[in-house]
Parts: sequence; structure tokens; C-alpha cells
Amino acid sequence: MISSPPVTDPGADVASPVAVVRGAWLAVQQLALDAAAAPAGTADAAADTAEQGLGGVSDAGLIDMLGDLRRLRAAVAAVEAHVQVAFDASLRGAALAAGATRQDAGKGIAEQVALARGVSPWRAANDLPLAKGLVRELPRTLALLTGAAIGEQAAQNVARETVCLMPEDRAVVDEKLSERLGGMSPKRAAATARAEAAKVDAESVVRRIRMAEADRCVTLRPAPDAMVYLSALLPVKDGVAAYAALSQQADTLKASGDERSRGAIMADALLHRLTGYASSELIPVEVQLVMPATTLLPSQSAEPGDAEAPPAGGECGWIGEHPIPAVIARDIALAAGVEEAARWIRRLFADPISGEITAADATRRRFTGATRRAIMARDRDCRGCGAPIRHLDHIRPHAAGGPTTIANGQGLCQRCNQVKEQPGWRTQPRIIEGRHVTVTTTPTGHAYVSTPPPPVTEPPPRQVTSLEQHLRRRLAEHLGPRAG
Repeated sequence: MISSPPVTDPGADVASPVAVVRGAWLAVQQLALDAAAAPAGTADAAADTAEQGLGGVSDAGLIDMLGDLRRLRAAVAAVEAHVQVAFDASLRGAALAAGATRQDAGKGIAEQVALARGVSPWRAANDLPLAKGLVRELPRTLALLTGAAIGEQAAQNVARETVCLMPEDRAVVDEKLSERLGGMSPKRAAATARAEAAKVDAESVVRRIRMAEADRCVTLRPAPDAMVYLSALLPVKDGVAAYAALSQQADTLKASGDERSRGAIMADALLHRLTGYASSELIPVEVQLVMPATTLLPSQSAEPGDAEAPPAGGECGWIGEHPIPAVIARDIALAAGVEEAARWIRRLFADPISGEITAADATRRRFTGATRRAIMARDRDCRGCGAPIRHLDHIRPHAAGGPTTIANGQGLCQRCNQVKEQPGWRTQPRIIEGRHVTVTTTPTGHAYVSTPPPPVTEPPPRQVTSLEQHLRRRLAEHLGPRAG
């Protein structure tokens, strides 16, 4: 959703760290382009391109390149940790010098790092303390990462499992692990670091476990084939007890002849216990209608198999950020054969050029807030990082005269909404060929462009009008002499 800012000349010397990193990136990029230009798949094609790209590299040489690339990724991860720590220290120092409190000095740093790295602010905020731990308190582990003796994930796991220790205790664990980590998998590195941390300071590990229990939560993320993962982070005793209860019910029903799979029985039992409904078909659903009504709803007079009946395909719909094929959407919306099911349909109106949602029905029984619904359906997830939407935000602040309209609204998670209020951050809404665009400028002057997901409905083909053709010709005539 976020596009990277254009590469700009940093104005540094050729030998500066910025120039070295940029030169390495350009070299690797060129190698990737050369490799992509060399076709593969047939002996004749390989012979024709033996001297181009990777066509002339032996199998052993290709394996050597894979090993070197692994080592390169590890070394880059070590450099990235140093860069993040340096950026954090610079901005915190400037904020403290300007009179900010220690608590406020770090606001907005993780968000800028996230935009530059192309990750979510949540991940950047979690990775930054790990980078600080590696650079400042785990020098031997960082050296192993730099030398590619371990991978980035293994190094981060060591930092994560020792974060509860005091710096002097962390140094003891770092020294103990230095001769054992080489070649360890991330999982083994985490377990070993956790065990050593418990030996050095068991009380801190216990405190960390208590804190983790306070952070228990439930999350939802998309899965393939119109499915989702509903996950619960629980204390181990609670998670095991919940799983055992579902497992026992599944075993009982299977023994009585239930034809569903064991996993399906457990999933259905979980849904029933959480919602109170005996069947998912009975759960009330509001369908945000962003496909042609004729695709979703069959003709009242059409019989199955009639020519007037809707086709089996059709444009897909969406539930949140989850694409739903038209056939499945009809099943959800109509709940065929289940008279007790409560279903509502809201019409959402799309721009005729871009296909993007621009308005919604103002009313629906038992519900209000059409503008909010239209923005939620258009953005589907946070415009800043892709997390679930928690806040609907005025792109141009309301205090600055920003209107409460769909064009000036965007869906954001809590973190992305709060960071844009920090000094030096600016956001502007734009409409380009019917597409809603938000331009975010960070305190360092880097601009990032955010657009909603592709529209659900394909816009109809548009004919170029005679006026547009005339204007294009006049523009070409005007620019022609200058171009020459």
C-alpha cells in the first residue's frame, strides 16, 4: 500500500556509508535484472544465453551464490541494526535538546523507520529495541550475525529472550552463547538463550512471563480460500485447557458417527461457544454490496437454470479486507433455507472512472453512519500499515478546516493515526483519475503515497471524448517545440 520515495542524491562523498549502501543495492539490482533477462527452461534457450546473465554459471557456482547471498543478508541485517540505532539516537538527542521529555522524545521514530523499511509500525517498534540490544549489549551475537555465523532471526531471538535482563546479566549470557550459537536454527537459538537467561536471573524471567500474561489477546488475519485465522494468545495453562476441551468434544462426536473431520468439529464447536449460535448461517451479517445487484441477487421471477438467473461467476465482493467470490457472497447474503437468519444489504456507489467507492446509502434499518461505512469499505485496512482499521481520520485535520467527507477521510490503525499528529508530519488528500490518494510527508522530508486496495468492481471501459482528443492535440502542439 505504501510506495517507497524516489531515490535522491544524498550529496555525500563516494566513500560515505550512504553511497556504499546505495552502490551495493544498484549492483545487486542490476544482477537481478540480468538474471531475469536470461530465459530458461529449454536446452536451446540455455545455449543461446550461455554468456548472458546466469546462463553461463555452473550448478556449483549457483549454489555458491546462494550461500554468498545468505551471508550478504546476514551482514545487511547487522548494518541495518546499526543504522536504526543511529537514527534513533540522533532524533532522540535532538528532541531532548529541544526540551522534550524522555517519554515523548521517541515518538514518531518507529513510524519513520517502518516507512523506510516497508514494514508495519508495530514490527518496526518491536525490531528497534532488538537492534539496540544487539548493538549496545550483545556485541558477540552481533559479530556472529555480521560474519553470517547465524541468521537475522536467530540474532533477534537472542535479543528478544534476553531483553528482560539487566545489561551486565545480558553481557554474561552473550559471552556464554558466543561459542555455541554458530549454525543454530532460530528456534534452537531462542530456546538456548531463554535457558541461559533463566540461569542468570530467574526472577526477571518470571516477571516477563507475568507481563506476557497481561498482554493476552485475540487476533484475526486473512488466510487463502476465503478463510481467516482466528488466534488467541493465552497463558500456556489456559491455551492447553481450551484446546483439550475442544479436542474432547471432537473425539466424542467422532465416536458417535459424526462425518465431519476432527478439525472441522473443533472449529464449529469454537464458533458455537463464542457466538452462542448453533450454526454460522444464523449469525447476523451486513453485506456491503460493492458488486452489481444482479450478480448478488437472483431475479425474483427466475427459476434455477433460467437464462435470467445470475451467472455462476461474477465479480467478487469483500468482507473487510477479505475477497469473497460472488457465489460464496450469495450464500452468505441469502442464507438459503435458513429463515431465521438476519441479513441486511447496503448499496455502495462507485466512481464510474476508477471503480472506487465514493458514497453509500444513508440509511439502513438498525444502523447509521453511511460515510463511515463507505470509507471502511473503500480502504478495508489501515492506509498506513495494513493493520485492521481502528480510527477514521480526517486527512486534513478538522481543526484546520478539513471537511468530514469521504474524500477527506481515511481508515487508520491507532498507531498510524496518532503519529501523524506529531510535529513535522503532514498529510494531504488527492483525487487522481477517480482514485483516492493520501500523501504523507515525514519530518525528514520523505514523501510516501498511499492508495486504497484495488477497487472491487472493474470500472467500465471509457471512451475518450472528442474534447479530450482536441485538448491532447493542443497540448502536444504546445509541448512539441520545447521537446525538440
